[in-house]
Amino acid sequence: MSSRDIGRVDAAARRRNGAKRQISSPAKSTPRAKVVAESTGGAAFANLDRDAGRLAASLEQALAEGHAAALGPAALQRLMAAICRAYRAQIDTGQDYLPLAGPTALAPTDVMVACGALLRAADLGVFELGVWQSFTGR
Repeated sequence: MSSRDIGRVDAAARRRNGAKRQISSPAKSTPRAKVVAESTGGAAFANLDRDAGRLAASLEQALAEGHAAALGPAALQRLMAAICRAYRAQIDTGQDYLPLAGPTALAPTDVMVACGALLRAADLGVFELGVWQSFTGR
């Protein structure tokens, strides 16, 4: 698969998901506080970090109590898409961190199920992921 084919795959995924084309600027180091202020519009979303923490805690509690369907499919899909976009946006600004706090943050099966489903949802295979990673180093 050529780099042009990878671009077509990425463009097709954006069209399917209704996303606009994004042009990445060269990565540079940006302090987290500045990135949060720029990406959230400053004070308009000052509570977003706190609210996300509360949502995560509520979901963890619901799962611990056996409520696997605490979020409906549509809400879960919207959150998953927003989280994926937010992570990419931060990585594109030069931040360098993994999306999980460490190897014990999730069970390996949780990661495999989510990754497999994300690839299927974007109509991608493991091969395309490997090729993209070899081109981008991500």
